[in-house]
Parts: sequence; structure tokens; C-alpha cells
Amino acid sequence: MLGVNVAFRYSPDVDPHDAAHYLTWLSQGGLGLPDRDYYFAQGAAADSTRQAFVAHIAKLFRLAGRDSASADSAAAQVLALETSLAQASLTRVERRDPAKTDHPMSLAQLTTLAPRVGWPSYFRAIGLTAPVHKANVAEPKFVQRVDSLLQATPLATWRAYLTYHAIASAAPWLSTPFVQEDFAFRSRFSGAKALLPRWKRCLRETDGDLGEALGRAAFHERLLHLTWMTDSTRAQALEKLARMGEKVGYPDRWRDYSRLRVSEGPFVLNVAQANAFEWQRTVNRPGMPVDTTEWGITVPTVNAYYDPTKNEMVFPAGALMPQTFDASADDAANYGSLGGSWAGHELTHGFDDEGRHYDARGNLRDWWQPSDSTHFVAQAALVERQFNEYIQVDTFHVNGKLTEGENIADWGGVLVGYDALQAALARDRRPGLIEGYTPEQRYFIAYAQSWRVHNRPEQLRTRVTVDPHAPEQWRVNGPLSNIPAFARAFGCKEGDPMVRPKEKAPSIW
Repeated sequence: MLGVNVAFRYSPDVDPHDAAHYLTWLSQGGLGLPDRDYYFAQGAAADSTRQAFVAHIAKLFRLAGRDSASADSAAAQVLALETSLAQASLTRVERRDPAKTDHPMSLAQLTTLAPRVGWPSYFRAIGLTAPVHKANVAEPKFVQRVDSLLQATPLATWRAYLTYHAIASAAPWLSTPFVQEDFAFRSRFSGAKALLPRWKRCLRETDGDLGEALGRAAFHERLLHLTWMTDSTRAQALEKLARMGEKVGYPDRWRDYSRLRVSEGPFVLNVAQANAFEWQRTVNRPGMPVDTTEWGITVPTVNAYYDPTKNEMVFPAGALMPQTFDASADDAANYGSLGGSWAGHELTHGFDDEGRHYDARGNLRDWWQPSDSTHFVAQAALVERQFNEYIQVDTFHVNGKLTEGENIADWGGVLVGYDALQAALARDRRPGLIEGYTPEQRYFIAYAQSWRVHNRPEQLRTRVTVDPHAPEQWRVNGPLSNIPAFARAFGCKEGDPMVRPKEKAPSIW
């Protein structure tokens, strides 16, 4: 209720088989390290990370008043318990497959799966006022592991585990020693060298709690002319595209915060109040109709997303700033930065390795003909192999399977944005050279510039394990090397670094 993620996680999410209603979801969680793989990785660096984690837990316990011996003992207990939870957790790659997290159960089945939890009491304790008759257990083996640990693990270990997570969740907003310890540990994964000013950290926490039509037309044309897709699958893909919703700028209906109590005083108390408010706002949603007006990110956020359960794209005002859209720039630049990097990318997510499993109404359903599915999987494997070749940092390669969906969306987004630009150029008067570049060249340059970033090595090492996005360098060079239009625009020939060999180049969109 206070936003502390321990053991399994309850959430009221969309029913994968009835996208018009919410359903109780139970999912894995409760780990203090960024990913389950950190608990099992081998080598000196991995050992050092786990040792630092135990030292971090012990330091938080000491700051909270425990003596050193008790803090060290409790920290070791937390690592042992979390390692057991991690062993039963699915990998991030496995969780990208909707079929692997689709396990609807009745309350009786849930009780059989994990009899020691006491489900009716648990649901009442977290604030549910209506009885739960059905739930989707995303990772049944994880819930079973929690159930077995309830019996096998001493109560003192559970107390240590719960206490650590309560302290860790509040540490960024407590006194300076807690804040500094939290930053020191987290910077191992982010590479950050200095803590942001307090006002910026508080502002970020507070905030936390345009070419769509042409892009749609361009993707419609691509679907019509795909030679590998059967008419049956094509018809349903076109229906999904036609039903795809768009939210741009800001919500039509603003959230009512009148019941949220905010007061002058310790910021951490307001964070706790905000977490409790959000929990109470959503906890009783299972069984209720889905709120189709709700946004998943705030208006100032510089990001966008596609939601497969609602079949909609969302572009907040923060995503329409000059770095992605500039009204004074030429069309080619805007199509490259906004159309290719954002609008086309999110649209393609509706048909990537994950999104393709959801139909036009957002329900989890296999609507692909077997031959089409076979072709898609084979071509997606080429994308996976392509990105596996790229170096992320040091000797670490990009995880092509983990990043497969985003890589497909990047590639499809560039194609959709390019087609939309060509349609605009055919409709309007074609401009001449600007700064010595053709519209096509400026399109690809703008796409590349939209991913300009400087990454710290520590962050890149963390992203290998946890981030479904490839490093920005490969989000540019990867898809562009597969696109003949890019090669034509810059006069690249077979054998050049930016022209992928035909036998290795994928063909989906």
C-alpha cells in the first residue's frame, strides 16, 4: 500500500482475454538487485556486486539503529532469501512471451497452488473490498516458491527482508546519510558521478507519482503489399491498425487529486501519502471496466508508449519538444526525428514479437495463420542474430533476444516514417538541397541525431541485463543497415559497413 515491492506483486491490470475489464494479477518481484540474473552471474565483477549489495543492506540497517553484528547477519539473510526468490523468477526474455505469463486461476486453484498464503486474508489486508474469484498468476513457480519459503524460512529472516525493503524504498527521501548510501549503491549500475540537487529529485518523484495519421497510412500500405502475409492475417492486421487509438499532448480527463493529503514537512511522508493514494485509487479495479481515458505516463515525460491491451499509442507533450519536433524545421527532419524515432516506432510495437499476440481489441489471441507466424519468427531470429553481433560495452554483446521487440519497432518505425515522408514529398512541392543534403538524407540524419546520447560504461553494463533497448549507436546503425533506401540515399554499395549482406538481412515490414 506504500509502494514497497516485496515477494509477489499484486496489481489490477487488464484481463488478457477480456481487454474491457481489469483482473487481479500476481507477479514476481521483491528483489533488491536490478534483475534476477545478478544473483547467479559468475566472475569477480558479479561477486563484487553481491558483496556490495550485502554491505549496502547492512549499512542501511546500521543507519536505522541496528548494531554492526546484527546488521551484518540480517543482510546475509536477505541475500539468501532473495537468491531463492530469484531462482524461481522468469528471465526478462521469458517474460516478453505473453503465453509464459498467462495463467488465469480461480481462487480454489490459487489456494491449491499456494495454500499457506491465506489468500482471502491477504486480499483484505491490501485493501480489496470485493472478494477475488479469479486471478492471473503470471509466474506460478514464483508464487509456489514464496509459499514454500513461508514455511521453511525463519520469521526473523522475513522480518529482515521486509525491513530492508521498507528502508530502501524510503532511503532517497530520508536524512542525508540514507540518501548518500542509496546513491552510492545505485551508482554502481547507473555510473552517475554526482547526486542531483534535492529540488530536482523531488520534482522528478512528484512528476512520476505528430505524424500519426501519415504514419498509419504508410503502415497500411506496407501491410497491403507484404508478399509473405496471407489474406486472412492481413485482414486482421488491417483491422488492428484501423482500431489503433492515439493520445497526444495531454489527457482529456485529468486525475482527481483532491483526496491526496500533501503537507509541509518531511518529503518522505508525502511520498508515502502519494503511494497510499495511488494504491487506494486502483486496488479495487479487478472486475471493473477498463478506464480507456487513463494515461500511463505524465504530460511532461519525454517518452511515448504503445499499450497492446488497449491497442493505443500515447505521446505526451514532453515527447513533442524541439529535440523531436521543431515547427521551424523542414519536413524531412521532423519525419526522421518524430515520425521514425517515435510515431512509427510505437505503431510498429503493435506488430512486434510481443504486440502481434494481441488482437484489434487488445485481447491475447492467436490471429496469425501458421505460415505467417513461421515467417515472422524466422525473420525475427535474423534480427536477434544481427544484434547479438554488436558489442554493447567491453566484451559484453547486445542481448538480441531481450532487445528483439524494440529492434523490430526501430526498424519498422524508420520504414514507416520514410514512407510517410515520400507520400508528403509526392503531395507537396519537393524542396531543394538544404545544407547540401537531399530530403532523404536529411530524414536519416535526423533519425540518427534523435538518438544522440552519452552513456556511462556502468550503465551500459547494467542495460545488457535489464534494458530491452539496444544502445543508441546500434538503434541507428542496426536498422539503417537493413534499409535499401538508406543505401541509395548515401550511395552505399554491397560490402560497405552500412549495407547488411542480403542473406543476413531480415524481411518483415
